[in-house]
Formats: sequence, structure tokens, C-alpha cells
Amino acid sequence: MPTNYTREEQIELEVARIEQSTLSANEYIQRYGASFSLIQFYRYRDKLSREGIIGLRDKRKDGNHQKLNSVEMAARSGFIRSKPNVRTSEHDWQ
Repeated sequence: MPTNYTREEQIELEVARIEQSTLSANEYIQRYGASFSLIQFYRYRDKLSREGIIGLRDKRKDGNHQKLNSVEMAARSGFIRSKPNVRTSEHDWQ
């Protein structure tokens, strides 16, 4: 696969290639190989249908088990910056 594509674009192209094949996904992957497993193919396909290519973004750098979404995190950060004398340990953020 050409390297000028992003990871997400490469996955999207490979999923499309598998779906357009006359072979089943399992047969295609066994015959031609893929950069992911059959199980991962179904996960990627579901993500693409629900969220589009954005759903394929690697979110590991965002941390695990986030309890706050990005809007809530921004609000919390703004509050902390506006109150330099308040320590975060004085508040229950969970």
C-alpha cells in the first residue's frame, strides 16, 4: 500500500477492496492477506459505517477510560486557569 496515504485512508481502501470482492471477507483475507485480521475487518467496517473515516482515528494517545469528553476537559482547564489559587485536589472531578 502506498505510504502517501494516512493510516485511516489505508484501512478505508483495504476495507473497500474486501467489500467489493466477490469473495467473502474470510476468503479474501486468506487468499490475498490484509494488514488486519477478519475480526478487525468487521470492526473497521462498522466504524466506517457509523462514524466515517474519523472513527478509524487512533485514540490511544487520548488516554484510556476518559470520564470527561473534550468539551468538559476544556471547561475544566479554563476553570483551573482562571483560579490559580485553587488546587485541583480540592474538587471532585470524577
